[in-house]
Amino acid sequence: MSKIRCSYPWQGTFNSLQDAVVYLHKRGDLARYLPEIVLYNIEQRDMLRVMGMHAYIEYLKVKCPRLAADTMAIDALLRLWEQIKQVANYDIQCYHIRDKFTVLGHTFHELKDLECHCSVKGKLSYGNFHVWRDKCQPLEDIHIGKLYQNHMILNSDDWGDYQAYQNYIFRLQSITDDDMTAAKSVATNPHFSMISEKIPENLLPILYYSGDGNYMLLATKKDKILPNIKL
Repeated sequence: MSKIRCSYPWQGTFNSLQDAVVYLHKRGDLARYLPEIVLYNIEQRDMLRVMGMHAYIEYLKVKCPRLAADTMAIDALLRLWEQIKQVANYDIQCYHIRDKFTVLGHTFHELKDLECHCSVKGKLSYGNFHVWRDKCQPLEDIHIGKLYQNHMILNSDDWGDYQAYQNYIFRLQSITDDDMTAAKSVATNPHFSMISEKIPENLLPILYYSGDGNYMLLATKKDKILPNIKL
């Protein structure tokens, strides 16, 4: 069984779903992080897509008995379902920023491995989107574009410093200005993330990092047939 990952700042990687539920429930944070565990871990995402939320919740209660008593976490899942209605037919997986991950057949060693290979960059600033070509170390088998928006850090330790919401797109051919503009058009939420349940399939794959914390999201086309899941 695959590890479970989420953006929980003190421990975001777990050996199993049960471990994640027990740990987060004890800390009173299960309601906040369970929705992203469900959406951003491929195995759980697949089950939710096949079952629908109500059957999936019953499955979770059997799999993780601690959840049955956590009404706030269950309510959080129901609110999530009201918002998204359905799960899109592509994968979204949460990774640690130092994890290896593979995109279009190319394996990257960690998030930092992307930056030096971005041939095109686009910055959103005050409503304007500027695209330019950047000097980089080109890869032979894949092209990378970076779209970002700076934002001020609001915690007391780093007040006044800036980080960047970061999206990366990947192509087997050179990335055009039109590719960048199309990608930017789906980054509509307050954190400039392109990751949602409404990504046009032709824009995949996409990687998103908020600029803070240890976890990132990778959305890719499905490469496996959905399992025949029964409760």
